[in-house]
Amino acid sequence: MNRARKGTRKGICTYCGREAELTDDHIPPKSLFPKSLWGRLLKIPSCHECNGGASKDDEYLRTMIGLSAKSERDGILQPLSDATARALARPEAERFAKSILNTVHGTFVPTPSGIIVPAFFGTVDLDRLDLVTARIIKGIFYTERGMRLPSDYRVVTYSMEGLKCVPKSVGRQLKAIIEALIVREPKLIGGTQFLYWSDYNPDDYNQSMWLLVVHRHHFFIGWTVPT
Repeated sequence: MNRARKGTRKGICTYCGREAELTDDHIPPKSLFPKSLWGRLLKIPSCHECNGGASKDDEYLRTMIGLSAKSERDGILQPLSDATARALARPEAERFAKSILNTVHGTFVPTPSGIIVPAFFGTVDLDRLDLVTARIIKGIFYTERGMRLPSDYRVVTYSMEGLKCVPKSVGRQLKAIIEALIVREPKLIGGTQFLYWSDYNPDDYNQSMWLLVVHRHHFFIGWTVPT
């Protein structure tokens, strides 16, 4: 007799919509938080394929945030920076570490007070970051609406880092969207390490707008829209 894995049950996966054996996916990804905060995160029903298949993208986001934290004297970000350094030093992470280090380089920059601190610059795979934030939006949508985002809708999400060179007209539209969202109080998950704003279209609650802030310095904007 085949036994279900501990902590699993049958149901509909929040992400792909298939009926499958489910487990809990932490939203936002628990790799972005110290272990002491894992209990505050959302638990989203997910099939093993969607849950496990996202782990490398989660690790990539954690690594990028951890590397950027090295240029800041920030007590909240320090544990993440330390965890990133330990993860990259593991023998089994050698290939991953090389791929990261081939796209970023270290330097030193002055802070506003004149103190010289280390910093990292380079090319970030924004598509991988957008995959993580799209999953986060789907997970929060499920929690707020009590249902998964229908399969005939999709999440469109962008890192604000990738929107610095958009045409001025697009920039003005984005600015107006963000200003309309942030007049409200932000919602927190796991404390100030992750906060977000959401707004639903009253004519179609499956259409929504989102602003996510990860560790106070990393901003993402997203929408749920019909396919």
